Amino acid sequence: MAWKKVLLTLSAAAVLTSIAGQAFAAEHREAERAGGSRAEAPREGQAAGAEAGPAAGRLFADVAPDNRNAEAIADLAARGLIEGTASGRFDPDGALTREQFAKLLASAFGLRTSEGPTPFVDLVSAWSTPYISAAYAAGLVDGVTAVKFMPAQPVTRQAAAAMVWRWLEARGVEAPAAAPGPSAGDADAWAQASVHNIMALGLRSDSGASYEPKRVMTRGDAAALVSRALALLEATAGERAAKAAQPLTADKAASLIRFSEQKTAELFLSLFDHELASRTKPPFEAIQPALSRYYADPGSWRTFYERHLGGIYEAVAIFPAVSMPVPSFKIVSVTDDRVKVRGKRPEGAYTDSAFLTYTLLKRNGNWVIGGREEEKLTEPFTREEAEGIVARYYKAGSGLFEREESDRYLFTVTDKGEKLRLSVSKTKGILALEED
Repeated sequence: MAWKKVLLTLSAAAVLTSIAGQAFAAEHREAERAGGSRAEAPREGQAAGAEAGPAAGRLFADVAPDNRNAEAIADLAARGLIEGTASGRFDPDGALTREQFAKLLASAFGLRTSEGPTPFVDLVSAWSTPYISAAYAAGLVDGVTAVKFMPAQPVTRQAAAAMVWRWLEARGVEAPAAAPGPSAGDADAWAQASVHNIMALGLRSDSGASYEPKRVMTRGDAAALVSRALALLEATAGERAAKAAQPLTADKAASLIRFSEQKTAELFLSLFDHELASRTKPPFEAIQPALSRYYADPGSWRTFYERHLGGIYEAVAIFPAVSMPVPSFKIVSVTDDRVKVRGKRPEGAYTDSAFLTYTLLKRNGNWVIGGREEEKLTEPFTREEAEGIVARYYKAGSGLFEREESDRYLFTVTDKGEKLRLSVSKTKGILALEED
């Protein structure tokens, strides 16, 4: 079995998330020119150098009082988050670009503008790059590809929903019940949960049966989305603070670990796919802000990222994934800001470990992975675990077990009309594509 065949099988599971118009807000207020926004981040819902005002602030010449987004536009104007043109117009039906929306989010959520690195090679605008960098470091935005942000491209409604939901979720807003609830329609897989949650929480401005996720987001609808998100955060502040103060349970710790490591796996896979195609990859410093969302010491990934070209797929398979059978976790020790969680070997993992013990640290009100320790594997992978590995990459694979051999399990799956024969080794859980 050739190494490249294993690599291509696993890299197929990569997850890549996805004109020019008027600037949504003034590019630089006086306080920003003086460096104020870099020294101290504005409060959530308030632009740097702006005083928050009532929602009945000024309207624009082209925003009629009966416009469905008039109240939201007035709210953001009163907060100092948006401005119109010199002629007093706002252009509520105009398209919003990705860089304009990134700036609106960075301003609305009180992010300090940043010159920090990103993996994006197409950031050339002096006014938008600091806001995109800040939104990237905060985990709000991704690229259209692993290394391109496409700043001047209009932002889609599903991308806007995903960006806003990431911030709400990070601030402790819980997703509404999965059912019954509004349908995400034809949203792409990576955006379906975000679109569903945005709709269920009532954050959209229109009330049609479909969210129309792939349509371009207008400036007026973007104002409504952000205004309602800010109102939700303000209304639930006390409730969220009380929940954040509650002890971390084993279930919540397991969910945090699985989410953090799966997102890291997706990041590495997307960058690796780019490297295979272009033979280049961003410097480690460019992806470090993304890793720091989940790890207290993201620098521990540097050697792996810089030196192990063929090791990317191995790291991805180590991480617990949503589609794998859930490993059992239990809390070993607890303090106010440190929790140790011991988990059985992640089923469906390429690993020598029988158990992983994670240390979770509380940083700025959020829990991140502080490190993990491994205990060596002493028994082979079971058939159930091998089925979990196949199901990780081929959804129907778990029911297509063929036979067991002394050193591996064999499966047959159909992928895009082609029959494939797969094997999973008993000693390491390696998923491989077999020759016929």
